[in-house]
Amino acid sequence: MPEFQPNEQVVLLCAALAKLGLTEVVVSPGSRSAPLTLALARQSGIRLQTVLDERAAGYIALGKALVTGQPVALVCTSGTALLNYGPAIAEAYYLRLPLIVLSADRPAAWIDQGDGQSLHQQNVFQGHILAQASLPELIQNDDDRWHVQRLASSLWAKAAAGGPVHLNVPLREPLYALPAPVNLENIKVIKHQAVVARPEIPVDLVQDWNNAASIWLIAAMQGPDPLFQQAVDRIRQDGRVVFISEPLSNLTSDLGGIDDILRVPGIPMPELLISWGGNLLSKRLKQLLRQHPHIKHWRFDEKADAVDVFQQLQQLWPVVPRAGFEALADLPVKSGDFREKSFAFARPIQERIAESWLELPFSDLSVMRKVLEYLPQNIQLHLGNSMPVRYQQFAATGCAAKRWVHANRGTSGIDGVTSTALGAATVSHENVVLITGELSFIYDLNAFSIEAIPANLKVLVLHNGGGDIFRLIDGPKNHPEREKLFATPRAVDVEALATAWGLKLHRATDGLSLSSALKNWWLENQATVLVVYTQAEANQAALALFNQKITTL
Repeated sequence: MPEFQPNEQVVLLCAALAKLGLTEVVVSPGSRSAPLTLALARQSGIRLQTVLDERAAGYIALGKALVTGQPVALVCTSGTALLNYGPAIAEAYYLRLPLIVLSADRPAAWIDQGDGQSLHQQNVFQGHILAQASLPELIQNDDDRWHVQRLASSLWAKAAAGGPVHLNVPLREPLYALPAPVNLENIKVIKHQAVVARPEIPVDLVQDWNNAASIWLIAAMQGPDPLFQQAVDRIRQDGRVVFISEPLSNLTSDLGGIDDILRVPGIPMPELLISWGGNLLSKRLKQLLRQHPHIKHWRFDEKADAVDVFQQLQQLWPVVPRAGFEALADLPVKSGDFREKSFAFARPIQERIAESWLELPFSDLSVMRKVLEYLPQNIQLHLGNSMPVRYQQFAATGCAAKRWVHANRGTSGIDGVTSTALGAATVSHENVVLITGELSFIYDLNAFSIEAIPANLKVLVLHNGGGDIFRLIDGPKNHPEREKLFATPRAVDVEALATAWGLKLHRATDGLSLSSALKNWWLENQATVLVVYTQAEANQAALALFNQKITTL
């Protein structure tokens, strides 16, 4: 093989990633990244999707990784293009989703020398990345070829373990000259197998479990896992155990909406608490447990992250949570009345919640309830990070659980909400439904710059005249600057924006038109947006009535 072939290192890299299992790549157009884009496009088994906006591209890749569970690659040109991946990289880091960022760059000699589209790209995601490296600028010998293949193997393994990695790729001219594709049989990669072992329960945990008369299991955010649900269901036969979860945990809770139940004081408290998963949405639950430091608290976490959101963590078991609960399920079932006492406390609250749905005015909250009742089970439900995810927390009580509920609650705000759902739809065989607010929809419009909008995407926009959360939460709602500085309503025609991107459109303004629009929206065989118009005053009144019904027991 001759030496100094232009971009040979890129062809080797892309072949190695293909052999490791890469199938999904999101590319944003650029000249410096041309060798990467062309090498990936010419590699069999890899599907490229082009997205003009790098910020949207990052979240679209995140949505793909969410569904497939496999590393998804991102490719961008040099300069500020790379910085636009930052929000999605941070979200992937906290959601532990596998992304591989391949950023084209100028050769090191030309950084800070007045060359266009160049900046310090190495270590740019420091603190929110599992691994980072730089590809050799030239292939000069077989050691360099071995280095590229080994580097690909190492980064793949780290991403597959759960998180984003970054490979910076400095490229010289000529950018559009490539060697012939490499036969994958000649590529040597190191494949990593996950360690699968039956965990042995720590002696201290067995002792705490056996001695406790009351136990809470608290599930935070995670993807759906039927085997996990089976393990938890076996444990719930124990009369001492109460299982508490939010919809984003994708597990069925014993007590329904815990955030609703905790509006009434006096819930029976546990002696032992076991928690796992990502972030929790319920501020009430976090505040309640911070007031009870006497509770023994164990956390199950495969990465041994000592996440102490309740400020009382005492024991950390570095185990895959499902495996830990499968082991716990084999312990003898004990009798006790804690479970029944908890049900007795929650039952009248749940009855009041059921009554309240009949009395609410047409509002975001009543719309959410109606939509959750209408949607079938075999969908993926994505939620905006502001009020939609909170309304779903309230409205899900008593509704049949959907197969998959997701929101970017790792660290993101309103950015990337549409892009993530759209990315998920590109690799899902199910309908993907996004419920979002109009500001979030406007903010992430460049999601639709993807080359082909998937037909299985359904978007419902709650159009309430701005960031309605700031009219509802205690901090800003009574300040005179609320509308200008926080709610920030915009006179933008959301329907025109949707149709400009070629999306099918439906609208609703009251309960009757919503019923009709939902049916038509759902029957469309193309990407469709349903805009539901509500009034801020009605939203405030509905939430106040809902709270009053629960708390006046």
